[in-house]
Amino acid sequence: MEGGPEAASKQEFTEFWKRATSSPYIMRLALSAGIGGLLFGYDTGVISGALLYIREDFVEVDKKLWLQEVIVSMAVAGAIIGAALGGWMNDMLGRKTSILGADIVFFLGAIVMAIAPAPWVLIVGRILVGFGVGIASMTSPLYISEASPAAIRGALVCINGLLITFGQFLSYLINLAFTKTPGTWRWMLGVAGLPAVVQFVLMLTLPESPRWLYNQGKENESRKILEKIYRADEIEGEIKAYLDAPNVSSWNCMKCLKAECAFCASTGGNHLPGACLAETKEVRVVCGEQKRVWFSDGCPSKIGVLAVIVLGLYILAYSPGMGSVPWVLNSEIYPLRFRGICGGIAAVSNWCANLIVSLTFLSLIHALGAAGTFLLFAGFSTIGLVAIYLLVPETKGLQFEEVEKLLQKGFNPCDCTNPKTDEEKASSSK
Repeated sequence: MEGGPEAASKQEFTEFWKRATSSPYIMRLALSAGIGGLLFGYDTGVISGALLYIREDFVEVDKKLWLQEVIVSMAVAGAIIGAALGGWMNDMLGRKTSILGADIVFFLGAIVMAIAPAPWVLIVGRILVGFGVGIASMTSPLYISEASPAAIRGALVCINGLLITFGQFLSYLINLAFTKTPGTWRWMLGVAGLPAVVQFVLMLTLPESPRWLYNQGKENESRKILEKIYRADEIEGEIKAYLDAPNVSSWNCMKCLKAECAFCASTGGNHLPGACLAETKEVRVVCGEQKRVWFSDGCPSKIGVLAVIVLGLYILAYSPGMGSVPWVLNSEIYPLRFRGICGGIAAVSNWCANLIVSLTFLSLIHALGAAGTFLLFAGFSTIGLVAIYLLVPETKGLQFEEVEKLLQKGFNPCDCTNPKTDEEKASSSK
């Protein structure tokens, strides 16, 4: 059918081909930044083959399964840290500088792994490599996206994904190539530093993201870069798109979310008035490109740090309290002949309560808000406090038989005396 999906796909491919051939600079930019994906793919694939030879060189690694798991997983741990810090680096230092930093860290990690005299040194190298991968995994697609013409942006960003797969394939070839070479795993892991060096050199010749520069107030530099990427008749339109993105308005976050829209915070701060927008993926992308924070499920709080501290105190109090004591009490308070069935009933009640909370939590947040939901839970906790005080006896230091007698006698919360009689005390002292 004319104008259908096939026609659109052909048109997009034609546009991509025209852009790529008429402006090799665009492809150079995308491929150079996409090497970050290759580093990502290579690191995830190479360790599987290298570990076989690492076990041969280090006896403790061969004998300890947990040590093998640590060597493999520490790259992931490093990537988590790298990705977390990568967001800050991207905003403060720029996309290009972040990629260069990732290359340096990755190269150092590869060298450390290659010369590692002991397993712990190898683990340090894996963390460094993972750190570089974490930064590159989020920065490379972002850089390509912000420095690409809108018409072919998706296709260029896909280059990063293709290079991830190619990096995994390359790692298998490298593993095979060094199988019979002295040093085996050291070469396998050390070679990873070469793509990092290549990307570092290439990125030195490439510009910073034009969008990041524009956001930093460097409009002239941004325009010069756009002139290399866009056609002459497109430059003004692209710059106008920066200016026409959702402006700051008088909306606050709570008012916006109550109107069932999403809140795009001001660049001056999350707590300032911002833009109230339709909650769509496209609009969210525009908000993110302007370095604003997108809120759709909750609003920023000025006492967020206090909330985190109180949450930490709650966890500390819960673990030795309600997290463990009820299970201890549950195991000793029932008469012997009913202990199994009563313990089962209590456990079922516990898990049913967990299920109810899990199923209703998001609905409660939507209906009552976060504050109302936690106040509701605080109310239930207060009821529980009163019920425990009035109905549950203290079983500390008592024999099972003494607990059973206490239940038969009846529990009085106001009676703070020891339930043992004088005869029982005398008997126990003998």
